[in-house]
This record gives sequence, C-alpha cells and structure tokens, in this order.
Amino acid sequence: MLTLQNVQKKHLTAFGLRQLTLLSVCLFLMSQPAAADEVLLKDGTLLDGTAVKVPGLTASVVNRNVKGNVRIDQFWMIDDDVRRYFVNRLLVEDVLESDDLARQITFDLKHQRTSRKAGPSTVGGFSQIEPFDQFGRRTVFLTVNQERTPIIQGITELRPNSFKVDSLTHQWEYYLDTYTLQPEILLSLIEQASNRSDPNERKAAVVFFVQAKMLKQAEAELDRISEEFPELKDWAEDYRSQIYEARARESFHEIDSRRKAGQHQLAITFAKATPVDKVSGTLYRTSREILAEYEEALQKRDEVVLMLDMLQAKIDEKQADKLRSLRAKLLAELTIDTIDRLNPFLRSKVDDSLSPDQKLALAYSGWVLGEANAILDLNEAILLWKARFLTLEFLRNAEDPLHDDELIEQLTGLEFIGMERIVQMIPLLPPPLMGPFLPPGQIDQRVVPVSADEAPTSYSIMLPPGYSPHREYPLLVVLRASGRTENETLNWWGGNQQKQGWSQRRGYIVIAPKYCDEIATSYGGNTTAHEVVTKSIQDVRKRYRIDSDRVYLAGHGMGGDACLDIGMSRPDWFAGVIPITGVCGRICNYYWENGPDLSWYLVNGDRDRTTLDTNANVLNTMMKHRQNVILCVYKSRGYESYYEEQEKIFAWMQLQQRPPLSEVKEFEAGTMRRSESSFNWIDAKGLRDDLFPADIYSQRKAKPIFGKATPGNVVYAQVPGSGVTVWLAPELVDFDERIQIRFNMKRGRNEFIQPSIKTMLTRLRETGDRKRLYWAKVEL
Repeated sequence: MLTLQNVQKKHLTAFGLRQLTLLSVCLFLMSQPAAADEVLLKDGTLLDGTAVKVPGLTASVVNRNVKGNVRIDQFWMIDDDVRRYFVNRLLVEDVLESDDLARQITFDLKHQRTSRKAGPSTVGGFSQIEPFDQFGRRTVFLTVNQERTPIIQGITELRPNSFKVDSLTHQWEYYLDTYTLQPEILLSLIEQASNRSDPNERKAAVVFFVQAKMLKQAEAELDRISEEFPELKDWAEDYRSQIYEARARESFHEIDSRRKAGQHQLAITFAKATPVDKVSGTLYRTSREILAEYEEALQKRDEVVLMLDMLQAKIDEKQADKLRSLRAKLLAELTIDTIDRLNPFLRSKVDDSLSPDQKLALAYSGWVLGEANAILDLNEAILLWKARFLTLEFLRNAEDPLHDDELIEQLTGLEFIGMERIVQMIPLLPPPLMGPFLPPGQIDQRVVPVSADEAPTSYSIMLPPGYSPHREYPLLVVLRASGRTENETLNWWGGNQQKQGWSQRRGYIVIAPKYCDEIATSYGGNTTAHEVVTKSIQDVRKRYRIDSDRVYLAGHGMGGDACLDIGMSRPDWFAGVIPITGVCGRICNYYWENGPDLSWYLVNGDRDRTTLDTNANVLNTMMKHRQNVILCVYKSRGYESYYEEQEKIFAWMQLQQRPPLSEVKEFEAGTMRRSESSFNWIDAKGLRDDLFPADIYSQRKAKPIFGKATPGNVVYAQVPGSGVTVWLAPELVDFDERIQIRFNMKRGRNEFIQPSIKTMLTRLRETGDRKRLYWAKVEL
C-alpha cells in the first residue's frame, strides 16, 4: 500500500505531490487497520483504533491543505473498523501504541452469495431491519429510487470489538460493534465457527468473550467447559478468578459514575452486590471504603441532628425560637451532597473554646454561604437566612415591579448583607420555581412563552434517578429528527421507566424543546427555533438545579442541522454541541469562528447523502484553527441514529465545560441576523435594517460584535448598531477603580461604577444562569 509517510519522503513536483497525496488518502481510507492505538486528547478524551496522520478529512479537501511542495499532516485519523475519528493533531496529548488487536481472537463464517449487484452509493436510512438469525443472516430494506429494496446480509467475521457484515446480494460490507449483537446469537455463531470438541477452541471462546467485555457470557462458557472437560477444571477456576476481578472493576466503574451523578442509593446497592470475597485485596478494600464513606455520611447526618438539638437547648429562648424554622428547613435540605457545608459545625464539637451560639452560627451560616464562608456570629447568621428568603422571593417575582423595589429595599437594609454575601449564597440556593419531581424515565411537558408576537411553545423533560434540588446537574438539550416526536427523542437519549438510558445512568436532565412544527421535514434556518431553545433553557434553569457551564445541545437529522446553526449562533450558551447526521447550512460558512471555545462532536456515515463532503469544508477550517472538534464517521453507513456512539458521547460530555467568564474577557462574534445581537457580556442595540437584508447570503461576511476588557479597566465594545449594553462583573473589571468604556472606538464613560444587587438579581431572574453573575450594566 502506498502510505502517506512514503509519499512525504519522495521528491515530487507540486502537481505530483497533490495527486499522490490524494491517491494515498483514498488507498488508506479503503484499507483495514492492522494494529491498535490509544489516542489521548488534551481534554482527556480517549479514542481507540489504528492512528495515522492525514492531511485532510476527505479526499475532496486534501488539495486545499496541500500547498505546493509543502505538506502538513494536520489531523490524526483513528480507525477502529466500525468508524473513523478525525481530530486536529495539536489537540492530541499522546498516542500510545498497543498490540491488543494482534492478540485478539477472531472467528470466520461463510455464507452462500446469491448475487453481486452494485451496493448503495448512499444510504438514506433503513425502512426496516430484521434481527440476525442464529446463522448470522438478516434482511434489511432500503428505499432506492422510491422502491423498497431488500438486501440480505451475513456475518462473515467476528472480532471482540467488531463484526463484519457482508451483503450476500449486493456489493456492500461494513463493521458493527460486537456488543450490539444479541449474546445468544453471538454464541450460536461461535459454535458454528469453531470445533466445540477441541479444548483449545473452547478456551478461545472464553478469551473472546473476555476481550469483548461480555463477562457474563465468559463465565457461562467456563461453566460448560468445567462440565464437559473435567481435565480443564483447574484452568477454568483460575480463569474464573480473573473474570470476577474484571466484573468487579466494571462494577466499581459504574459505582463511581453513579456517585458522580448523585445516585447514591444505586451506588450503595451496587457496592453491596459486588462479589468482594472473590476479588483481589485492592478491590475488596475499595468496596469497603466506598461503603464506609456512605456510612460516615449517614452518621454525620445523625450527628448534625443531635448537635442542633443539644445546642439549641442551651441558648437564649428567643434565639432558639428564631432557629426552629431554620432547623426544619436545613434538615429538609440535608443530603449526602450537602453535608459538607456543615463541616465547620461538625468540627466544632470538640472545640470547647466556642460557645453554643458560635457553634450554631457555624451551622446556619455554613448552610447559606458554604463551609469556606461560615461565621461565628449567630445574629449575623440569622440575618443571612432572611437575606436568602428575600433573594428567593425576588427571583420568583416576575410580574410586580413595585414588589421588586420593596424586596430590594429590605435586602439592602439588612446589616452585614452586601453584594459579596449575596454572590456567595446564590450557588447554594434551591431553584426559585420548583419543578415537579418525576420518577426516573417519566416524561413531563411544560409550556413556555416565547415572545409577545409568538405563540407559546413547550419542551418535554426527563429527570435522572435520585434527582435532588440541592445539587447541580448537567443539562442536555435534544432536538428531534423529522418523523420523530419530542418524547421519542427523550427516550432515545434517556430510555424509559423500564430500562435506563445513558442520560439517566450518567445523571443528566434532558429536555426536548418543540423547536419546529409537527409536520416539519427540514430545519431551513428558522430563527424562531433559536428563541425556543434559549427560552426553554432559561425556564428549566429556574425550576431545576442546572450547572450552566455544562449545557449541551444535540440533535439528529434536521435537529442536527439546527444544532450546527444554533451552536454557532449562540456559542456562549453551551459547553458542547453534538450534531448527529446534521448538515452544515450556508450560515456555517460565516459563523464557524463565533465559538472558538465551544466543543463539537459530530457523527455521520460516509454514505449519508453528501453530508460528509458538505460538512468537510467548514469542519476542515474549524479544525485547522485548533477548535475542539471530533468528527466521527461510520464506515459504509448512511442516515442512521448511531445509538452505538452514545456511551462515547456521554464520556466526552463529562470532560467539556463552558469557559468561566474570566476567560472570555475578549471575544469577537459575527452576526447576520437581527435576532443575534447578544454575545457573552455585550448586547447590541439599534442594529440598522440595511445591515440585515432578507437574503442574508447576499452579504459577503458576518457583521462583527466585539468586546474586550483590559487589565487597566478599559472596556471596548464594538457593534454594528447605534447603542450597546455592557454587562460587568469582577472577572472583567475592578469596581474599586475607575472604569473607562469605549463604544465603537469612541471614548465613552470614565467613572466609578457601583455594583447593584437589583441589577444582578434581575439578570439572574431572566436567565437562570448562576455561573455568570453580572454586578452592573452600562447603557451607551
């Protein structure tokens, strides 16, 4: 095979270099991997497969990246048989070579071919898929030229990680992940492909199941070997201990995931069910430590109740009366996730130098402000609870401006309460508007007003198991494909009440906004969808504890098209965007620079219409500019849901966060639509009509909105309009010094700007975003 490395070493003309580079890429893309690697990205993502450097994402864009005699392989391509991942080489931390693939057990199967018709050049989705039978055959139905075409397929090769599917009637083959095959079918195929009377081949079957991480099946095969081959009983028992160890490691991984998701009861259940008596001492100790940590948390809770009762019996009766309602609320909110707020209080148990009043102050102030900000003055702690109540009242009040002023007057009139204290308590507040608690897998729907001239819309929502309003949760916003409902889309990501999906297992709140009409078959760049998505996010942030730095947008088909548009148009709303079978619209050619810190995970099939070629130009440019993009391309497959990719997508999302405000002190974003006038901490006003014609594509480029806050307290705002609102926070400026604001390169205000609790809380009430708190705003 002509490799990229060989081409690079030859002395060629510019024309010859480009032609041979194109040929080498095509030859490589048709080849199968022969070794396995682990590619570790700088964000912690791990990709497995054969890794090689390539100069472009597709053959069609290679010539754009090869200039004259200079060629740079800017991308890593990681091929695992089923799919290929593409990433910028500068985002790769390390590439670890492995010979695991060479040691893998494989089984070959033969089928009778009935025809060799040309296979489908594009696959627009299966109209029907029959399951594989015991011989590894099935029939799938495609719609080709408006005709329903049956294609008979057979499994011709089994590997622990993948199996090969070959058409018996057409020229079409590809690989699927082994875990997607029913275990009983897999065992039937192994039995047909091996000599079951040969002890060595029976051992190979066990090793195959272990390599495939199908440990339950490996154990069952060991049972059969022990019974049928008594001479292998010792070998089977020795191998069984290794399987127990592997199962325990899998169990501990799931326990750790459930703990991180706040599903503590499930984690305890898994920990107790782990067969620790049959594993190594290390895993046994790990299991005991997990259970001990939970037992300690429960003991802490009991200790808190006892200490509060004992101490409150020792203080002045009037003070004790004030604490009774606070005690009830504290205990109602006390969970494993919130117990750490009381660490200073619990430590005070053995400190005889502190009075009962001071110890109680540590409890009640720590609960409102967090353990790092606990204080020793009980009167001040009681005032903090009053400030907490007034803050929540303000955030709930959206209809009565006069009541706003009354609440702010009471809040600012409290002694010891200022902006810093309010900022400290906001992350620990319960949701101002409590949403309904839903059983795992159950779906609820909420109506949301969009704007004065638009009819209300709605979103469907699913909560994870063990949801608590007193811990933060990541939010996944999913947009449906054509022909699917919002509820079906939620079920795809989260499962149902009978079977938990990945969003439930990993502790995500999931919403499906009704971003288009029920009969819609394409996205079409409808900007009303943008407002529906953002209004839905704002609404759910007010009713549930959402981590605003971990909001993700995902969609299939036309929902993927919308993801690409909305993600590039509103990059400061999301930590990551996951378009599946989505197509980059023309707007992406103008907007790709808007979110340099936004992470992308795109999934397509290389026979899905012209999707890959359509997307390649934009993605190639984004990746060359070091944007955090992973492109996943399933080989010889078309328009599908790609359920197999979910586990990897959730693992990737766990590593992505929206950057803190301190890291967006300087930004530039382009806009071609009047509705897109706000980015990060700048809102543009008075955008001229002539800047936004009806046909946005008649413009040569997007109009920039630019913001920059320098260390010298100089703020620059540049917008294509007559005015601007600048939102300010301590991460951007120093409020103790004069702040100079320059608007459209003209010198503007230069003065001391006072933080305002009302401004901050009004903005928070509107957005529900607790991670970006703005202390002041300036109108120019």
